[in-house]
Amino acid sequence: MKAATYDRALVLAALLAPFAVIVLAKWRSSLETSYVPVEPGMARVFGASFEAKAAEWLREEPYDGARLVLVIDRDCPCTNSTRVALESAIRASSRRGVELVVRDVTDPALDASFRELVREVPATPTLLAVDRGELVYAGPVNAGSWCTTRVSQVLGVTTLDAPGSGAVLNWLGEGCYCRVSRGPRVE
Repeated sequence: MKAATYDRALVLAALLAPFAVIVLAKWRSSLETSYVPVEPGMARVFGASFEAKAAEWLREEPYDGARLVLVIDRDCPCTNSTRVALESAIRASSRRGVELVVRDVTDPALDASFRELVREVPATPTLLAVDRGELVYAGPVNAGSWCTTRVSQVLGVTTLDAPGSGAVLNWLGEGCYCRVSRGPRVE
């Protein structure tokens, strides 16, 4: 009797395995999206408007050192793993004294200039890297499947390590992102 039950379970598992693979692939692709939806004739996302709003924010919130501002949405499933990857990258970085600040797009207490800047952000998590009062990176925290933990993929941290060459405004990349909701949130 037990052998027959085992055989039936084995046959059932063999029949269901392809469906499990399909379900897992669909789930993975739901988490691996483009940072910005690709649309025909699309212009740069981080354009002059974004740079002007970033400059205004940095004038109102000056900081002399290196700071990474992680823009999150608390409901995004990508947030926790991305934050872990970012903290790991900061520890592995050759740059010391980097401050990490986390700001939620749903926080009603965001100051006005930062709220205006966040309106330009297409998805979360987004990283804003600031060095000596200048924006040096804006874009996704990392790129690649499954919210990668490879430190070399955390572009905002590597721009702090590199010599100054202007701001890197990165709006391309695939990874784990959530679109920023522009409507009111119902609690």
